[in-house]
Amino acid sequence: MIITTKFSARVAILEAYSIELQGNSDFTGSAGGRPMTTSTHRLASRYEAAKIISAVEKLPNHIRAWLMWAYGPAVFAVIRSNQEVAVAAIAALVDVDLAALSDPVALRTQLLVYAHMDNYRAMAVTGHRKYRKPAHFDRAVRRISGGAVGFDLSGRNFGRDYGYLAALVEQACAELDKAGLPSVGAALASVRSFRDPAAPGMDVINTAPAIAI
Repeated sequence: MIITTKFSARVAILEAYSIELQGNSDFTGSAGGRPMTTSTHRLASRYEAAKIISAVEKLPNHIRAWLMWAYGPAVFAVIRSNQEVAVAAIAALVDVDLAALSDPVALRTQLLVYAHMDNYRAMAVTGHRKYRKPAHFDRAVRRISGGAVGFDLSGRNFGRDYGYLAALVEQACAELDKAGLPSVGAALASVRSFRDPAAPGMDVINTAPAIAI
């Protein structure tokens, strides 16, 4: 696998940590590159991955956890510490007074924040949201809670009670991206320069695409 420098810092995080997980094994990069059949290719690939990983690991813990949860390989996204720290980082930026809400609403709000985080990640990575309608969020929250919590959609009050959360969570996710992705983008530019020192100026790294709310 190789770091596909024509893509974004988000993709570089996924590829770098995937290379780290694979160790010295050979497999083809996502950009259709040739399998790395020589030790030189393997060493160069691991060197490039190390640059990206170093940029992530130097970030504050809550930013690092967010990037690992949002853009790292799935094995990192399911690590409990990454999940908890990423959720806490978003919660710190989302101005919601949970103490002012009834216990059932507060719990649903917390679960819905995670669903909106998941939605932002999907939009950032694939360009498409996973959840759009109240019924989609109901199923997501039931899945996250193991079926213990859901929404009563019969009264059509989902938008009134929870509709404000989407904008708040997406803004918080974008703020964490802006705090972490530029450093990764700089490392990605360094990888490009490493491959071709004579190359002209680096392209703008896609760090935080506009997401319509």
